[in-house]
Amino acid sequence: MRRRSALALLLPLMALPTASAVAGPTAGPTRSPVAPASPGTLQLRINELDYDQPGLDTGEFVEIVNVGSERIRLRRVALVFVNGSTSAEYRRVRLAGRLGPLRRLVVATPSVPVDEAARELPLPLPRDNVQNGAPDGVALVNTRTDEVLDAVSYEGSIDDAAIEGLPGTFSMGDGEPVHEADSNEIARSICRIPDHADSGDDDRDWSACTPTPGSANRAERRPGVAVVTVPRQRCRVAGCEDDRPAVSSPTDATVTIRRRILRR
Repeated sequence: MRRRSALALLLPLMALPTASAVAGPTAGPTRSPVAPASPGTLQLRINELDYDQPGLDTGEFVEIVNVGSERIRLRRVALVFVNGSTSAEYRRVRLAGRLGPLRRLVVATPSVPVDEAARELPLPLPRDNVQNGAPDGVALVNTRTDEVLDAVSYEGSIDDAAIEGLPGTFSMGDGEPVHEADSNEIARSICRIPDHADSGDDDRDWSACTPTPGSANRAERRPGVAVVTVPRQRCRVAGCEDDRPAVSSPTDATVTIRRRILRR
């Protein structure tokens, strides 16, 4: 029989993984922001929200848009409502059916006039489904992967939302919170401007809007302010360049074009 050296006997033992390598990395913090979509993530986005109306809240709706390039089956997606006072889920609507690319789904009370081109699902109650803020929030959740697809809080931020079935807590939004609010005095919603925009900053993306359930978002026109766009003009001073002249001005439409001197 051929004898093996002591070193040859030790080599297999040296190659075994350590206990820490088998166990893997230790768990990190449980609080998570709404992460950017990864490959395979359902490309659904909360696009418009009307949670408060004059009188009784019978015109509530949430508009969702498929911003991806593929048709999506919705049976594993839930629309979740979060109470900002407790950071806990208070209502859930399970979605159903399919939604094609750039198509809209409106989850609404029966009195909401949804555009005929959009799909529609009912909220469970004829009124008072959606809390009025200070703050509250809404999220889209993939219940198969336990993933928050999109979320927004309104009238304040929610940094530690607890959603049933999901581990840890979540920050409901990106960047700065939405400063615009719905109204109980006039017909108004909050929506993404431009339509289904997502810059990673909620305060930049969300604006006060005229309610358009199921159709393209439209910013609210406010009295006393006009948005004026004028063509770029050639500088008359050597070494200068005009700023982009999209200007908000009073209704007399007086526009000032700013110039800056470029240092060479």
